[in-house]
Amino acid sequence: MPARGSLTRHTGAAGVFATLTGGPARRYDDLAVLTTATLAFALGVDTVEGTKHLRRAEAGAAVGLGAVPELRTLRERLSALAQGCDPLALQRAFATAMLATDPAGDPV
Repeated sequence: MPARGSLTRHTGAAGVFATLTGGPARRYDDLAVLTTATLAFALGVDTVEGTKHLRRAEAGAAVGLGAVPELRTLRERLSALAQGCDPLALQRAFATAMLATDPAGDPV
């Protein structure tokens, strides 16, 4: 879990993501689903459908999971999360957290 922990500590993502709830989780909690989507977009996936091209186990290692959720799970869970959130408040929370964070010591 080092990758997910580092992301959480540096940006406060867990605190911001904790404001979202998408219903009961079976295998993947909300933070795992949101972190998977964030990683996928950072890797250049332009839509949620594009996550089917990720190697689940390798992408999972990057977010601290054994494997990232399958496309169907990801799609359903992200939909549930989106229906229960205020997008503007979420963006404001992330912007506030990013502005309050010190720059990385190493730009890489």
